[in-house]
Amino acid sequence: MMTSLPLVLCRRWAGHNRWSKVRTVKGPRDADRGRLFQRLSLRLRAAVKDGGPDPALNAPLANMIEQCRASNMPKSSIEAAIEGALRPTASSPLLLQARAPQGVSLLLWVQTSDPRRSQRELSSILSRYGAALSAGVLHDFQQQGVVRVGRTDAMGQPVGLEAALELALEVGAQDVREEEEEEPSLVVRGGGWGDMGLLWGSYGAAMGQLWGSYGAAMGQLWGSYGGLWGCYGAAMGGYGAAMGLLWGSYGGLW
Repeated sequence: MMTSLPLVLCRRWAGHNRWSKVRTVKGPRDADRGRLFQRLSLRLRAAVKDGGPDPALNAPLANMIEQCRASNMPKSSIEAAIEGALRPTASSPLLLQARAPQGVSLLLWVQTSDPRRSQRELSSILSRYGAALSAGVLHDFQQQGVVRVGRTDAMGQPVGLEAALELALEVGAQDVREEEEEEPSLVVRGGGWGDMGLLWGSYGAAMGQLWGSYGAAMGQLWGSYGGLWGCYGAAMGGYGAAMGLLWGSYGGLW
């Protein structure tokens, strides 16, 4: 009987040590993994709402799916997040202003179905780091927008930097820079989405004038073929103006 006692004691302590490792290592690791998957799911839903559920037509969504796979997120969870973004919800945007230590100003843009709960939870998170919700922060920021223009026009002709600069001056852009691997960008400064709408309207009108002039020139050479391009240029101008009114109305709502 005495020879079996040490074996029983060893088994008991071995089991206790294993449970201790599970509790102290696996538990926190699973909690971190769950929080990571939750953040990835939220980003997936945001990408779907911005650009649609097709990764072939939505580059941000395709990048997010690759990040989820790299983080070993289950395929079922990825599909559930995408399907959840397609279901109609009563969510609404919420803009919160906060002050952090050292005079840092924060703007928190949240899409939520329960604004009160989200505000309460964010207030609790901010308080952990010495920050707090505060009014008057919005005046510390200046809203800007970026308009990206392709390197070629609809006819496949290259668009040079000088042409982009002329168009930028016409529509009231602040700056133009040419990116090495991506498309040239027109950096626009405005006080709100209403100004962005005016910019889009001016851009569309300028493009319409460009296409109209091009169509007139083609008309002198090829007759009715140029007239067709003139009508197309006018249609492009009308489309740009309509987009400007749409963005202006959207900015007025905000």
